Amino acid sequence: MRRAVKNLVSVYEMYNGKIINPHGGCTGPHMQTTRILGSLIGFDVIEKHVDINKKIVPIINEKIVATNIQTQTQHSFTSDKTDISEINDNLHTREEFKDLFFEIEKSLGIFFGKLKHVGVNYFITKSWATYTEKNKFIATHEHVASQFSFVYYAQINEDHSPLTFYENKNRFYLPDSSEWNEENFQSMSYGCSPGMLIVFPSHVYHGTQKVNKTDVPRISISGDIMITAKPGVVTESLIPHPSTWRAL
Repeated sequence: MRRAVKNLVSVYEMYNGKIINPHGGCTGPHMQTTRILGSLIGFDVIEKHVDINKKIVPIINEKIVATNIQTQTQHSFTSDKTDISEINDNLHTREEFKDLFFEIEKSLGIFFGKLKHVGVNYFITKSWATYTEKNKFIATHEHVASQFSFVYYAQINEDHSPLTFYENKNRFYLPDSSEWNEENFQSMSYGCSPGMLIVFPSHVYHGTQKVNKTDVPRISISGDIMITAKPGVVTESLIPHPSTWRAL
C-alpha cells in the first residue's frame, strides 16, 4: 500500500501553495482544510500551545497514566477505556484542561462555521488522552459514535510515527497497481508537531504505522463531535437535540 508522508506546509503546497476547496471547506487565520481520500480534513496550530502543553502533559502523566494498570499489549494506552482514573473520557469537562478546550473550540468554530450547516448544534461528546510508550503503537481504527473527530498533539517529535489516514475499503476489490502515484494512493500520512490540531470525519480509518522506538511517550488528546438538530428543529435526517431525549 502506498503511503505519502506530508507535513502541514507540504499539504498547503499541493495546489501551488494554495488550498482549493471546490466542495466546501474553510481557510481561517490558522485553520486550513483540504480533501484527502475523498474526506475533508482540517489542520490548525493552537494558540498558546507551548504554555498549554507545559500544563497538561504533567497532568496526563501523573493523574491519568500513573493511576492506571498498563497492559502488556503493543497498543497505546487510551484513557477512555478505563474507569480507574477520575479523568477518563471527560477531559473536555475538566478544569485542568479548560484552556486547551477553549482554544480547540475556537478552531472548531472556524472549521464548522464555513461548512454552513443549517439548523444544527455541535457537541463534544467525549475526549480522552492517548499515551504511546516505547514499543507501542496506535492500531488502525475508526470512531463509530460520532460524525467528526479531532486529535491534538501535546507531546510529539520527529522520531514518533506520523498520523496515517487510510482509504475506505467498503467497496469492490480493486486490483494492485504497478506503481503508486498521486492518482491511486491508498493512504496518506502527516508528520505532526506539538500544538497541532487535526479534524476529520469519524468514519475515516486512521492510526500509526510504526511502533514508538523512543523513550519519549507520544501524547495526544482526541475527541468526538456529534451533530444534532437545534432545539425546535423538526427533521427526519438529523439526530434530535438532546433536550428532547427521554431516558429508559
